[in-house]
Amino acid sequence: MEAPGATTELAALRGRWLQWTALVEGFAHRRVARLRVDAEGYRKLHRELLRGCRSLAGRAGEPGRAFFEGLEDLVRPWLHPRVLEQADREILFDLLARCQEATRELTGRNPGRRRWVWRALGIGALLLGLVGVAWAVDRFGMGVAARGGEWSHMVSLALRRSIDVPHLAIAGILAIPVAVYLVWHSARA
Repeated sequence: MEAPGATTELAALRGRWLQWTALVEGFAHRRVARLRVDAEGYRKLHRELLRGCRSLAGRAGEPGRAFFEGLEDLVRPWLHPRVLEQADREILFDLLARCQEATRELTGRNPGRRRWVWRALGIGALLLGLVGVAWAVDRFGMGVAARGGEWSHMVSLALRRSIDVPHLAIAGILAIPVAVYLVWHSARA
């Protein structure tokens, strides 16, 4: 049975953990936002993480205690954002992998899965856009299929028989900015 207040404390720890993991990811990927991390806010987050891990470890049974002590050990050395900034990228990526594994255990979700969905959507939209633009260029007399080789000519013939050209060209032109946004969003997620 959980101690009173443990659920609230665990929810608070989850939120802080997600914040800290996002910061670690920013440093590992050398994102510009890492340069704007407030040192005092970071130190406060670090202290609260350590305090929350200690408190939950003290209340938990043996498996839970080991888990929360492991989280505390993972966070403890990273006292200041400068330490993250100066760390080797290989170390940061290892730290990030450990943080993501802990996130899966704390929240029951995979933080990297959403990013792949956005990338897949972006790549699909980009492919649709390229096919639409290639079709429009070929259809309006520039001969892309003839210059691209036999396979592209076959694709062009199949598309001509199955899709209305102006609609595909418009969809292709509109899909390219959507693809760019989706890929950009996946990089930020």
